[in-house]
Formats: sequence, C-alpha cells, structure tokens
Amino acid sequence: MKRILILGLLLLSVSILQAQQAPRPFIGTYTVSLTRPGNSTAYTAADVVNSATARASLFTTDWKKGAVSGATLVVDTLNATNGTFRLFLLKDTTGVNGITDNAAFSPTPAVLRNIVGVVDFTLVVTGTSSATGTYAVNRDFKAYFSGATGLYGILTASAAWVPDSAGVVTIGITVAPD
Repeated sequence: MKRILILGLLLLSVSILQAQQAPRPFIGTYTVSLTRPGNSTAYTAADVVNSATARASLFTTDWKKGAVSGATLVVDTLNATNGTFRLFLLKDTTGVNGITDNAAFSPTPAVLRNIVGVVDFTLVVTGTSSATGTYAVNRDFKAYFSGATGLYGILTASAAWVPDSAGVVTIGITVAPD
C-alpha cells in the first residue's frame, strides 16, 4: 500500500512538472489597412477591393507555421450600400500579378496552390452616416500555413457594392502557432 501511495505521488509530481513546462500558445492579431482609390466605382462579384498599390496585402506573422482561427473586416462605408466580401489567404504570391482595385479576380493554378484559406464576411453592423460597416466571419474556420513569414490577403467583393471614395478597409486575422 505504501509503494502504491509513493508511486501515485511520484506520477502526480511528474505530471505537474510537465504541465508547468508545457509551452502556452501565443495568439496574435495582425491587421492590414488599405485606402481605396479616390473613386466610388461600383464593385461586382469577384472584383478585387484594394489600394492603389496593386499588390496583395501582407500580414506579417511571428511564426513560419500556424493556424488562422478568426478574421474581421471593417469598412468605413458611409453610404447605404453594404456589401459581402471574401478574403483569400495565400502563403505566397507566386502567380499573383497586379491585384488592381475593381478588377476581376480570376486565380490561376499557381495562385490556387498557394491558397491556405478562404474567409467569407457577412455584415454585423450597418454602415451609416455616423458608423462604419463591421463584418465578421460567418462560420468557424481554421486555415493552416507553414514555411511562410507572413500571409497574403486578397479581398474581393462577393456581390455588388458601392464604396466611398478613398475609403479605408481594415482586415484583421487571428493567428496561433501550430
């Protein structure tokens, strides 16, 4: 009986030590803001929403391997037309050329190989003359990536949307190391 008690205490001590030494995952939120061009040209489904830089947005992460578990989108749409959006997350920009604002996004096979996740956004708070439009992910998702020092995002409109001229779009992703 004494041996069983000593063995039990030893096992309990080992498991407590292991629990104390186990690394705790750090979760980071990374944001990118882009300012649209100075026009209010309407978007149609699959049109790219971007700044004048004509390149994919880079979310610089702290890890080369991880999982995206959440995303938000804030659009300073101060008009009555609120849209729906899709964010393509890529581990690399191979094959991604000239992501021009309001141009149709038609991914090539090279781009499709680099997509690690797709996030659909739905409206949470309506944009009005006194508030921004806030969007959230419409389902739980995980997008895993490895071998990257960041993720690239390409935001597209999922339906017709009329933006404000030179409006600011802010995208945030939540990432944890894997």
